Amino acid sequence: MWLPTNERKVLCYLYSKFGSRGLGSAQPLELTEFQKICGDEHSSEVAARVLNERKLVKLESIDHPGRRIVIGLTVDGYDLARKYISWWSCSHLWFAAYKDHWVWLIVSFLGGVLGALIVQWLSD
Repeated sequence: MWLPTNERKVLCYLYSKFGSRGLGSAQPLELTEFQKICGDEHSSEVAARVLNERKLVKLESIDHPGRRIVIGLTVDGYDLARKYISWWSCSHLWFAAYKDHWVWLIVSFLGGVLGALIVQWLSD
C-alpha cells in the first residue's frame, strides 16, 4: 500500500515507539513530541486522522490543552509499519517515487567505469 510521506512517518514513529506493545491498545504520547514527526505542527495530526479513517491506527483523542494524544496501531497498521521501517522491504517505494532513477544509476556507473579507463589509458 502506498501512503504519503507524512503518514508513513507517523506509522514508522508509532512502530518504533511502541512496537507490539501499542498493538490494539492506544497509548498516550506528548503532543509536542508527536507534532515533531513531520516537521509541521499540524501535519502529524492530519496524518493521524487520515490513518484513523483508513483503520491503520486507533486514534482515541487529541487533547490540545493537556498536550496529549492517545494513539495506537491496529493489526493492519502494525504490519504496514513493519514493512515501512525496513529499508529492504520498502525500497520499492523509493523506486516508485523516483521513477527513472535506475537509468541514471546505470549511466553514472558506466560513466565512472569509462572515466576510470580513460584516466588509466592517459596515465600510461
